[in-house]
Amino acid sequence: MSTSTKKDKKADKKKKDEHPPVSEKVHPMQLSLLKFFSSRKFDEEELKDIKRMISNYYAKKVDDAVDRIFEERGWDVDEKVEEWGKTHYRRKSKTE
Repeated sequence: MSTSTKKDKKADKKKKDEHPPVSEKVHPMQLSLLKFFSSRKFDEEELKDIKRMISNYYAKKVDDAVDRIFEERGWDVDEKVEEWGKTHYRRKSKTE
């Protein structure tokens, strides 16, 4: 095997071992948020507010999805919650 071939294989291996650029590792939304937030400094209160806003956004999406499921299935919320409260979901342990 020639020296240039060994060097080529080492270079190829090195390329495989290298991490891809950050822009290839993160979702486009993450990259967009990083760019947006890198433009200024945030104090702790602002950071808490932003986290709360993001949490509220996703909580609303879940709430809307649950409402849609209940509506599609014709479930009454109070009845279903009461039913779930009376249902035993745990499995018996092997020692019982």
